[in-house]
Amino acid sequence: MKKIILLLFLIPNIVYAYEDNNENVERRYKYYKLENIYGPYELEAYENEEFPLINYDDFVYGKYGDWTFEKEDKDFIEKVVYKYKTVSNTNKIILTDFSSPDYYVDVKNIKVYYEGNEVPYKLSCNLCEKDFENKMKNDKARIQVNGRVVLELDNEYPLENLNTKVDIINAGDWITWIKAKYQNDDLPVAGNSQFLVRGIGDASFNIIGDKLPIINKDKIVYKDYKEENDKFELLAEEKMYKYRDVFYQKYKQEKVYTDYLSTPPGSEYIKDENLYKDFIINDYENELKIQNKINDEVPAEDSNKLLEDVSDSEKIYIIEDEIKTKGSDFTNENIQNDFKKTYGSINQKPKIDNQNDYSYLLIFLLIPFLLFIKIILVLSKLYKEKQKSVNL
Repeated sequence: MKKIILLLFLIPNIVYAYEDNNENVERRYKYYKLENIYGPYELEAYENEEFPLINYDDFVYGKYGDWTFEKEDKDFIEKVVYKYKTVSNTNKIILTDFSSPDYYVDVKNIKVYYEGNEVPYKLSCNLCEKDFENKMKNDKARIQVNGRVVLELDNEYPLENLNTKVDIINAGDWITWIKAKYQNDDLPVAGNSQFLVRGIGDASFNIIGDKLPIINKDKIVYKDYKEENDKFELLAEEKMYKYRDVFYQKYKQEKVYTDYLSTPPGSEYIKDENLYKDFIINDYENELKIQNKINDEVPAEDSNKLLEDVSDSEKIYIIEDEIKTKGSDFTNENIQNDFKKTYGSINQKPKIDNQNDYSYLLIFLLIPFLLFIKIILVLSKLYKEKQKSVNL
């Protein structure tokens, strides 16, 4: 009797052992692809800690700066310019050598114009009457013929279109002259010319700046065109550059993970060797079948073949229903219908039957059978004991 009870306890373990022999452990990994997260457009040299990567195929241009002679490694445009030496601007006008039969001149007005606009100045005078400037503005002021008037302008002005007008009264029937010189501080620019007026009553001198003879050419200027005359002396042809900055798209990459899979879902996915999980897959707990056109290796005409008729390279199965996983580290998991499991080398057809589904039913059928045997044995024993007592 003890042996029978022991046998009843061992039967489930035998069944589980049979199940374990038909289970396969599969290691699945998480796969990831790199997804770009885009940031601002910035200079290549600027280091952005949040977006450290640079997309050199995506960029925008900034505005062009000023023209310069320096050559830099940037996006640029260029032009040819002409270098000239010319006269400096004028900030001082000197009037001398007044002439008159009376050894003096009465000056009524002195005005300076640039491009038609009156230019302020500070006047100083030598050999002229006291308070010369105020008297001149109110009526007239007297200066000796060898006197000197200096006009200090409020700014520097180009020689072109800088004109001086001097009005002298009571000139009489006399040839009157005046000498004018344009300077830049103490550097003579143009002039030293005598202007003659035959006076009949009042005389007016209109001293035109760009008509004065040039004295010095010490100023360097650049022009976009060629011009060579008495005021401009060509020195060289040079190149100038104008630059603009390039701003590149900055970005970073983040990993986007899949679930635990046997194979990557696409060529862009990368296996993470450190993220994996082992799954116990029971091939016989669900119906297996050869699915037509899983890939090109299984032709349509072979779809009804038994597994033993299919070559090793075509042994591809699909598990249609839920696949159970067991073990302390495993959880139940639904596998999609298109989940494939390929076995590398199988030389015999697996037993695709319902043995595992009816294993517990087998146990319950064995129990009454064993009880029946037990009853038979007990009855047999009682019968033998009764026979023995009868014989006695």
